[in-house]
Amino acid sequence: NKVDMKIYCQSQKGLRNLLRIQKEIMVDSPTNTLTLSGLLTHAEGNVLVFGKLASYWMKKNSQILYAMNIAFDNKIYYQVDLSEYKAERIDVEVLRATLTFFNHFYEDKTQTFSVEPVLICDNYYLDKDDAKNKIILNKIASGAAHEQSEDQYFKDVDEHYNVCCQLFDSGKWDIDVLFERMCSHTVEIATHAKAYYETGKMYMPEYVMLPDEKKKYGNRHRMFTRLLEEGLTAKIPSYGHAKYRERLKEEVYIIESTNNVDYFLIQWDMVKKARELGIVTGIGRGSAGGSLVSYLLGIISIDPVKYDLIFSRFLVPERCGLNWTEAVSIIGEDIELLPGERYVEVQIEGKDYQFNKDAEFQIIRNGRQMKVYADQLREGDDILFDNRDLLWTLNEINK
Repeated sequence: NKVDMKIYCQSQKGLRNLLRIQKEIMVDSPTNTLTLSGLLTHAEGNVLVFGKLASYWMKKNSQILYAMNIAFDNKIYYQVDLSEYKAERIDVEVLRATLTFFNHFYEDKTQTFSVEPVLICDNYYLDKDDAKNKIILNKIASGAAHEQSEDQYFKDVDEHYNVCCQLFDSGKWDIDVLFERMCSHTVEIATHAKAYYETGKMYMPEYVMLPDEKKKYGNRHRMFTRLLEEGLTAKIPSYGHAKYRERLKEEVYIIESTNNVDYFLIQWDMVKKARELGIVTGIGRGSAGGSLVSYLLGIISIDPVKYDLIFSRFLVPERCGLNWTEAVSIIGEDIELLPGERYVEVQIEGKDYQFNKDAEFQIIRNGRQMKVYADQLREGDDILFDNRDLLWTLNEINK
């Protein structure tokens, strides 16, 4: 039997479990449902809230309910949502299910619930006047709009309280106490929701090089730049190289600085394989058409320079975690050590690097930012490197 429920993550462990639950529903299950074993296995760190029509199922499956309570560490609730529907039959169904819950799961003598009620309203729009938007979106998605309501907007606490006063018997219930009890669980779930996504970290997997690619290019970064050179030679006439290289330099810098080299290599590999298998690929969807890198790699078929398309529409540096700094040390010819030159050895994050003694660095020393030569560096100086160099260049220069 199927039963409607909601899962709210509370911790990082809960978030990981929630993602696995989502995978089982949307990827593994042909019916887009979650198995009981999948639910119990991934309960840790989450809160379970049974849907407003679930009371009948809960009443019939006390043993499963007990197992769920253990798995979720006593954090299971029943959703109280008394929003009004346009169809009276739906209102009757919801009210009867709610009545079943309060009759069956409340112990009058001890004034306790075996499953606590929580006030959670299914909100689909901010204001009551926006109810039509849900109908339109439902029809676009599935061709129909079932369970229509103009009452599923974001209500304030007074509106919720007034509804409870109208529907609960004041002779049987202390409505103020009951309402506060249901609200306290809502607040508790929200307060303990500590899960978060680390937005400043790149989660894109690294491109895995094939043996022949390693032999030809050496590493992923060199493969990326060499593929671009190959694409430039193959697609752009030599008289236009200067103009294209200027645009390419700008794009590559941003791609390297935002740690997106692997993303482009993976896309290159996917499109190349699709074409080998005879799978049709698009010419370039949306803002992707603004990337010269994508064009030279063969990911798209649109030349953005020819049509004056903007790269920043495709990849916005700030959204990828790149913080621009006015004065940084950018590794170039002055920093790289040439054969026979005098050098200064600098340790950065446990690794030793050799730099030309006259290389210029932007540093923080005693709280002040300044520019010094390599042979003027002192222990404790904080070198301000360009983000691209931290990600790529430091791993490639002489050590």
